[in-house]
Amino acid sequence: MMQEPILSAIQEHKDLFFSKEKEIFSPFKEQLDVIDAFAEYVKHHPNCLHRSQLPGHITASGVVISQDRKKILLSFHAKLKMWVQLGGHADGNPNLHEVAYKEAQEESGIDDLHLPSQIPFDYDIHEIKANSKEPAHLHYDARYLIIASHDNYTMSSESLDLKWVRIDKIDEYTEEASVVRLLRKLPYLFKFLDSDLPCCL
Repeated sequence: MMQEPILSAIQEHKDLFFSKEKEIFSPFKEQLDVIDAFAEYVKHHPNCLHRSQLPGHITASGVVISQDRKKILLSFHAKLKMWVQLGGHADGNPNLHEVAYKEAQEESGIDDLHLPSQIPFDYDIHEIKANSKEPAHLHYDARYLIIASHDNYTMSSESLDLKWVRIDKIDEYTEEASVVRLLRKLPYLFKFLDSDLPCCL
């Protein structure tokens, strides 16, 4: 079925980051309930990859980090009016690492990006408020680490502003829990990345 790559990635994520042998993300065990809810929704909604699927559908984010690991590239999103990581809708593609990479390239203008792994390091379910074009709905978002080769970017129409933000200054831009959690995970992820995170691209 079309959802199989998503479900496989979810299982790999749990095995990699939450197994008793490794417990890389042991401080984030509350995430397991979100991950399970994400998987259940995918299993029971064959059209979840399409934005027409309500009450929710699949998206993917590229968490773009500078080479020195001190900055994250944030977008002041044109529709959401808040600082968020780069990303967008799956639009039928079950290979969400490809979606995250493509969206990160398009929204940053940086062609030379590095995707260390096809396994997401975070999952989130959040509400998008109703607007003139669509009702309120949920985004089931898979988040991937992406490393930029340089700091030069070009802002797209998706953003009202685009900025490299020092990770230790994130609270000056957002208190959004899911964004803060991403950055709290990074030290654990980098430690693992420097050891044996599966590299698939």
